[in-house]
Formats: sequence, C-alpha cells, structure tokens
Amino acid sequence: MTVDSKPPALVISLDFELHWGVRDRLRPDGNYRTNLLGARTVVTQLLGLFSEYQVAATWGTVGYLFAATRKELSAFHPKIRPLYVDSQLDPYRESVGSDEISDPLHYAWSLVEKIGRTAHQEIASHTYSHYYCEAEGQNGDSFRADLAAAKRIAAYRGISLQSLILPRNQWNPSYAHIVKEEGFTCYRGVQRTRGGMSWPYSRSSLPARITRLADAHLNICGDGLTAWPEVIDNIGLCNVPASRFLRPVEGSDNVLVKLRLQRIRSSLVEATKSGRIYHLWWHPHNFGARISENIAFLRQIFEDYRRLHESDGLESLSMADVSRHSHVR
Repeated sequence: MTVDSKPPALVISLDFELHWGVRDRLRPDGNYRTNLLGARTVVTQLLGLFSEYQVAATWGTVGYLFAATRKELSAFHPKIRPLYVDSQLDPYRESVGSDEISDPLHYAWSLVEKIGRTAHQEIASHTYSHYYCEAEGQNGDSFRADLAAAKRIAAYRGISLQSLILPRNQWNPSYAHIVKEEGFTCYRGVQRTRGGMSWPYSRSSLPARITRLADAHLNICGDGLTAWPEVIDNIGLCNVPASRFLRPVEGSDNVLVKLRLQRIRSSLVEATKSGRIYHLWWHPHNFGARISENIAFLRQIFEDYRRLHESDGLESLSMADVSRHSHVR
C-alpha cells in the first residue's frame, strides 16, 4: 500500500457505559439488571474474541467508569454542569456505592484497565457523564467542562483520549470547535442513509424506528459506507459515521438473525470491493442477557472479516487508526 492509498476498513466502536447509559430510563435493580451485570462478562469475552481475530475496536467509555471509588469519582466532577430541563437526565443525582466491588454497575476501572492491556484496542471517550449535547438546558460551557473532566480522569489513569463517541449519537455541529479545542481528533458521526440523510439515535419517531428495524434485515437505506475522502470534516476533525448498529440476538429469531448476518456480510464485501469504511457499533450490555449466542453471532462476522482480510486486504481499524490514515497526504 502506498503512502497515499487507504485500505478498505472494518471499524468497530462500543458504547461502554453500564448503568450510566440507561439510568434516565431504567433502574439499576430493574429487569435490565441482568444485561448490565452481564456486560462485565461480555467485555472480557469480547476482548478474547478481538484478540483471537486480531480485530481493533474503539471503546467509547463514560468517564465515571475510570473511577474505582466514590472519592475518585467526585474528585473529577466538573464545576460547570448541565442544567437539563428534564431532571431525569442529570447523572449527578444518581446514588452510587463506595467502590467497584460494592457497585459494579457504576464503576469499572478494572475493566477499563483490561481493555487498555489488550492489543489493538483504543480507549476513547463517551463523555464524562454520559452527556446529552442536544438536551434542553445544557450549553457549550457545560459541554466543554464535561469533555475536560473526561480528559482529566483518563489522564489520571495514564490514558490519552483521541476519539469521541457522543451518547445516543447526539452530535451537535455547533460544538465541533469545542471538541477540537479540547484535543479530540475524531468522532463517530451519525449514520448516513442512501438518500444522504442522517439517523440520530435520539428523537426517534415510530416510522423512523420501523425503518431502522427493517433496514437491519433488508437493504432499504443503503450500506452506510464512508469513502475515505469524506472522513475529514470542514474544521479538520475526523468523522467516522456509524454504518450499522449490531442488533443483539434475542429469543428464537433464527430467520431474522440470518437476515441480519447476511446484511452485514454483504456490506463487508461491498466495503472491500469499493475501498470504503464499514463502521459497526453496539453496547456491551446489548449482549448481556444472551452472551454465548451473541458472541457466536459476532464470531461469524469475524470469520467473514478474516476471509476478506486474507483475500482482498480488508483491514480492521480503530477510530484513531482512521484518523491517522486520513491525515496522511
């Protein structure tokens, strides 16, 4: 590969958040607790699978999870906090335990450390507090303070954050300069459809949800692939848009699972043929209730990746890897 050439690429990103990602909707002791606790096992199994297939991944990690104790957590809280109109969104109201042993849903330094020790894994930011940058009541000042807090707690652990994944993909273009000024070089943009429109994860109408569900199984809105010349945005940030949310295996939906797998396989083939980027993402807790089935499903995808890597040069890249490739001229 020459200096100017860019490889076809599979990019994987994960929203690593535990209860912080669903706390405004689900109680830690509710029905979803199995998924949230299972996510801790999922992280370890994913790392094993990534190592086996030499797959890179970007782990967008909520800043709170870098803490091992309540004292550590409170030490990094920003002075300027979002004043959400919907008080349920305020994570600083959440009651947390004293440490990771007593409260495994709100602390995860042992897992973050394990991710950092695994080859080809990038620890990225999912903001400090699972910040909603489109919610009413927050503003640029509190967003900047949140990103700065995320950088500080990561630096405390010896980690430099380069990539940013916004909670619920709430990308606010007016905050792009803040992202750049706070030292981030790359972010996960919203999914692009065949018609050129984007799909934010938030503000989902029923028709939009139905369309997304159908598109996960049949090619309705295109493959969401990104060409390398499209990666750098107008202020020099690297935007790696989502291509596909990896829906978990649920129940006995064998036909639907096969359709989803074929949808992903065809996209990987098209990315390889066209030299573009395919970006797959999900949350570890999505796998938390049916771990073995979901790991087996992901293994089938990685078998396809390995075959395309060996035959046609498909590469596995983190978001930071994409940024480095994109800035090479």
